[in-house]
Amino acid sequence: MPKTENKLPRARVENIVSRRVQDEVIIYDKARNVGTCLNAFAAEVWGRCDGQSSPAAIAQALSQSRQEPVDERAVWLAVNRLSRAKLLEEPIKIPPSVPGRANRRELLRQLGLGAAAAVPVVLSVNAPTAAQTASCVPLNGPCNTTADCCPLPPTDRPVVCAGTCVQSD
Repeated sequence: MPKTENKLPRARVENIVSRRVQDEVIIYDKARNVGTCLNAFAAEVWGRCDGQSSPAAIAQALSQSRQEPVDERAVWLAVNRLSRAKLLEEPIKIPPSVPGRANRRELLRQLGLGAAAAVPVVLSVNAPTAAQTASCVPLNGPCNTTADCCPLPPTDRPVVCAGTCVQSD
């Protein structure tokens, strides 16, 4: 298994669509059908993952642009979360030498509650494919509502959901 601690983070761009929505960035990975929401801090870090900057350099740049100190540990945590969400070209792990590397809760405890805005939040959800959203349940298939059931030609009796898709009497 290759070492991943010393690589410089590079944001994925292939098959990625991103949009800023207020303070957050919504990213859709077309190859994996996964949508991811980044809070403002994680979005800033992702935007600076150019393959040339280390997490220390990203923290320094963010400190200058925000006009407040940004802890390198928070950047490492963001890079780790972005990597786990597969938003970086290559996986990156937090090196053991970075204190407070375990999780957001531990990092918040160490940095203080005032640093909550500088703690990354990366949330992903699977998006259904077009075929999944357009499909319906055939007769005798399991359903939750009548809308799940495939319609039959108008000459046949209507289909309803009774736990399974059945023709009504």
